[in-house]
Amino acid sequence: MSKDAYRDFCKKQAQLPLFFQDWWLDACSDNGQWGVAVARNSANDVIAALPYLLKRKYKISVVTQPVLTPWLGVFFADGVSLKENNRKLVLEELIAALPKYHRYNQCWHYSFENWMPLHWLGFKQTTRYTYVINGLKDIDSVWGSLKKSTRSDIKKATERYKLRIADEPSFERFWNLHTKVFSRQGLKAPYRRSLVERIDKECALRECRKIVLAVDENGVDQAAVYMVWDAQCAYYLMAGSDPQFRHTAANTYCLWESLKHASLLVDSFDFEGSMIEPVAKYMESFGGSRIGYHYISRTSSRVFSLLSAIRAGINVR
Repeated sequence: MSKDAYRDFCKKQAQLPLFFQDWWLDACSDNGQWGVAVARNSANDVIAALPYLLKRKYKISVVTQPVLTPWLGVFFADGVSLKENNRKLVLEELIAALPKYHRYNQCWHYSFENWMPLHWLGFKQTTRYTYVINGLKDIDSVWGSLKKSTRSDIKKATERYKLRIADEPSFERFWNLHTKVFSRQGLKAPYRRSLVERIDKECALRECRKIVLAVDENGVDQAAVYMVWDAQCAYYLMAGSDPQFRHTAANTYCLWESLKHASLLVDSFDFEGSMIEPVAKYMESFGGSRIGYHYISRTSSRVFSLLSAIRAGINVR
């Protein structure tokens, strides 16, 4: 019943971020693993929701978020205005409606600010950061906000190496570049191709994704950005590149062209952040504002707490 109510809720929310949409959760989850806790008002209308992914492994259950979904958390219905104490009561209702779990860990969307009621419920919080460009439609101003070295790299890509953006590249071409990011590190992609293809199919159906792929004069694929968007914001979801062309600045060129395309659609661009220093500095070079968001966690099982502490080398008393 909660899922049905949430699907109806999603249809009515003009401000609902992409990653909260029911169809996105369907695409990112296998076999309907996602669920949602909802809170209602006296008229039985859903006024807030907390979607999640429930994972089970080795008899351990974890409430988290799907792959390629940078954050979830609580979303209050458009137009709902609640006093702080009432918001606290709604949060308590949503948390109580979650399934039983050993571990909870989710990144909450940065529109959610006051996590103190969660602290009172035994949750922990860590601040993480993303970079967001607002005022994206003024693309000339965005260009002026780029670091000088970033502008130089973009000019180098187009003037010295004669790169250009391919017309409507296939998913296959993107995936080949994307997997090279992991293979050069001796890793496999952390998600199946079939899952990403499913996401791509659903996004293409709704016309909310763009593959920006750079090629050289010979038509050789060098780098690509996979961008998605909702009514308010575009998101830097994935990227890929051929390591032999790192010197051409194809990555930076693709990201700039992504910003240009996004500026025709929305007024904000979210880089989805990273706590890895070189990655964070690279994102910062595009002139976005650093915005903090909450990583919320809680361990409900004493046994699981002990196992976590042992792994971390901590004495538990």
